[in-house]
Amino acid sequence: MNLLVCLLLAVVSPVEQAEEDAISLFPADASYVKYLYLDNVEEKEREHYMAVVSFTLNSVSNKKKIVKPVFVNKDKTLIRFDIRDYGIDVKAYNEFPTDPYTKKIDKLKVLSKSENPIMRADWFIIKAMQAPLYYKLMGVSDLKDFRKRHGHDPDNAKKLKVEQAAIVVLSNLARNTRYIKRTVTVTGAIWESRDSSTIDYLTDLLTDKYDSVQVLAFNSNGLLSYFAADNKGKSMDHLAVDIAVDHSRAFEPDLTVRVARNCVACHSVGVLPIDDSVRSLIKKDIKLLGPDKDAMDRLSDLFGAELPIKKDQTLYAEALMKATDMKPMEFTHKFIAVHKTYYADLTLEHAAKEMGMTPDELKKDCLQSGHAHLVRLALDGKIPRVHFEQAIKGK
Repeated sequence: MNLLVCLLLAVVSPVEQAEEDAISLFPADASYVKYLYLDNVEEKEREHYMAVVSFTLNSVSNKKKIVKPVFVNKDKTLIRFDIRDYGIDVKAYNEFPTDPYTKKIDKLKVLSKSENPIMRADWFIIKAMQAPLYYKLMGVSDLKDFRKRHGHDPDNAKKLKVEQAAIVVLSNLARNTRYIKRTVTVTGAIWESRDSSTIDYLTDLLTDKYDSVQVLAFNSNGLLSYFAADNKGKSMDHLAVDIAVDHSRAFEPDLTVRVARNCVACHSVGVLPIDDSVRSLIKKDIKLLGPDKDAMDRLSDLFGAELPIKKDQTLYAEALMKATDMKPMEFTHKFIAVHKTYYADLTLEHAAKEMGMTPDELKKDCLQSGHAHLVRLALDGKIPRVHFEQAIKGK
């Protein structure tokens, strides 16, 4: 009898397990509790995926306390979390696109009083860590919103003299000279990297003009959130190629710098070391001169003291350890690996496993579907995941 029970439990789907768990919830909590499943992930990698899920949720959180999601079962194939722990609005969470892999969730929808109570963990990570959904989960729509979320008012910052700046002539990301500004905020600090295709920042140290700006801001919990905007403050999902490209090739062949995916991969230690050309010149006894005393005072405020990079790196590392139990470089490696695994071309065998079918069954279905990409999968044995998802959507 015990063996029979074990066998029955072994074939219970993630959706069924979520249904069993949802029954135990208080009705008032039902619409806020969400599930992610990992049965498509190798057992040895499930803790790593959980770490990336925890990082994702806590990165968009507006709460001071870091809260880890939990595994529902011993096999660690089902994750549960409450979006209220991260300040995520129900409507924002409902913006997730339909997961083409998850089926038969009508009962769970009723139990959870939600339209998207469960999805695959890798689907969640990929979608949540890219704008515009990333912005929606944070509850921001433009640069003004993002700054306000982190307690940053540019005008007051100047008056309070809590700003510092740096000029980077050679960057691994930007094509041109960058103007970097750090401002103390109520949540820690906000870093703005300003880019322009027409302004040489090394010759104009006091300008506030830019074509686009990329922003890193400390949340109350010590992790970073990310934003990009044009010179009007309108949000940008990715940077224009004439401004920057991903020279790290972390997500090759896609070299587009996308918020927040590429930000996390690039800023592995949180705030990167800065090779500031202005401070370098000052150390060589080159003096900064301005047209008047106000300008001289401003230059002193911006470039006089050293940037507290190590302090910010420590804050990020401590928060990251609480959220993921990993050090920065280890986590970055796992974060990139999750994306690369997801975007790797699907073989017929891999696709069949993900769909809960045998390769022969999937091949037959693909040939009968008449869909060009699925026929290609059946005949060539390999297909890009994006084509596979487009083909099976709604099936």
